Amino acid sequence: MPDGPRIRRVVIRPFDLPLKRPFKIATMTADRTANVLVEVEDTDGRIGWGEGSVLSSINGETQATMMAALPTLARLALGRPTAAVDRLSQEMAAMMPGQWTAQAALESAVWDLAAQAAGVPLAVHLGGERRAMPTDMTIGAVEPKEAEAMAEEIVAAGFDIIKLKVGTGVARDALRF
Repeated sequence: MPDGPRIRRVVIRPFDLPLKRPFKIATMTADRTANVLVEVEDTDGRIGWGEGSVLSSINGETQATMMAALPTLARLALGRPTAAVDRLSQEMAAMMPGQWTAQAALESAVWDLAAQAAGVPLAVHLGGERRAMPTDMTIGAVEPKEAEAMAEEIVAAGFDIIKLKVGTGVARDALRF
């Protein structure tokens, strides 16, 4: 094909993941995550993957809004060259402003395909390099003793970075530090 492989198929799957313990922040408490998995196939048979995971109390999006938005975004993507991700991203943003998580899920899958077609890791395709990336574990706005126990578990699991959520009042927040 003159402009490379094109997007042939988009499959959208909702899935929930239970959390080991409830996650509490100032605006919500959750015992599961409500996500959407996006599978995109190109005309060469490659499969790219993207995921959307919302925090509705932060941005107003939900799994249901992603499931409602993604079929329209998928129709926009069908037939497009996988290498033209930037243009597709701009058009999705113009078509459905505010549906950022749904757009990111689809866009991530197409970036995955574009990198595969180029024969390089996604990090390299995006101009970076492949390297280990430090990550954190987050402790929600829980009672101080529970935060302490969670911190010990996180350190024992090998994490060097711990993020501690606040928002329950200065005095109560300070007790968790």
